[in-house]
Amino acid sequence: MKRILLGAIPFVVAAAGRNAGPAVNVTAFGAASAWANTVRTAMAQMLEEAGAERVFVEAELSVSGNQLRLADSSACCFGPLSEEGARRAAQQCAAAILVRHGMRPLWGTRIFYTSVRNRSKEIWVMDWDGRNQRQLTAYDSVTSFVAVSPDNSKLAYTTLARGNSSLAIMATDTGRLLPFYNPVASVNAAPEFLPDGRLVFASTAHGGLLNLYIANSDGSGLRRLTNVRAVETEPKVNPRTGSEIVFTSGRSGAAQIYRMNLDGTGLTRITTGGGEAGNPAWSPQGDRIAFSWKQTYGTGFQIFVYNTETRKLTQLTQGGRRNENPTWAPDGRHIAFSSARSGSTQIWTMLADGSRQRQLTFEHRNENPVWSH
Repeated sequence: MKRILLGAIPFVVAAAGRNAGPAVNVTAFGAASAWANTVRTAMAQMLEEAGAERVFVEAELSVSGNQLRLADSSACCFGPLSEEGARRAAQQCAAAILVRHGMRPLWGTRIFYTSVRNRSKEIWVMDWDGRNQRQLTAYDSVTSFVAVSPDNSKLAYTTLARGNSSLAIMATDTGRLLPFYNPVASVNAAPEFLPDGRLVFASTAHGGLLNLYIANSDGSGLRRLTNVRAVETEPKVNPRTGSEIVFTSGRSGAAQIYRMNLDGTGLTRITTGGGEAGNPAWSPQGDRIAFSWKQTYGTGFQIFVYNTETRKLTQLTQGGRRNENPTWAPDGRHIAFSSARSGSTQIWTMLADGSRQRQLTFEHRNENPVWSH
């Protein structure tokens, strides 16, 4: 067995904020090992992303056969004997430290998204930091509007593979398609799971324009939720209450963001300015709503956050091209979104105050992220 003593590794991490600086590794003593440096960097990133302001870590890196072992005073993590294994072990160890202190790490979370490659749009998934990207669907068609069930066991999405726009349900563990009866309509789209497993989605089931409907997990028991002569789509359920939604509606003319109870009462318009808005998303705590908004025509979409308690509106992105499709991380501190600021549309992340914006994808066209625990 070969042991690499990392020594004491204190990290001072700047508090989260728009003007916060990067984490500073105060000391860098210890073995001049590439794996030790990988461990230091990975642990620092995890702790910083979680908002830890001052953390002191003392750990030991051990190598035995084809296993790598990283242990501090109360956590022991393993990984393959490689640089990637060192990174995984460091992230697991940092996650254990954060959990012990009542914080929610990003490690283990995933981001589902759509990627346009070879003239088709399919659903892909990656780790929270952009690693381990892999394809989930292979319709050789257009697939979009992915939603994840509260227990992470199912994906719902929209596909054009059958001709018309229809919904499909996939088991996340096997990739197997589950039975779902699509209502007879030219368009069924933009599904969202309710806490009890039912779906709320947009449909033209009764002819005319897209309105909102609720159905059981297999498509039975269809019930109309809205009935207006305007396009209504992109419903998102409050994860805290499970009894209200935000959605995009053109009932006032241009597309705007509305909030409503699932029984149809309490309709409130959130975006009261001009332009057009879309892509609403609840925070995990149910106290904030992120969305994209083009306030005046001729300008690009930007990401905003609306505080439901204070009714304060905050703009998170500035400039760039088409900052859209915000989605909250399970920790409620981070937001992923799509942006065309680099030329092609890619997935980015940032803190929920708009700081520390970081690009995750770099090739092809990637959009519509959905962050899942």
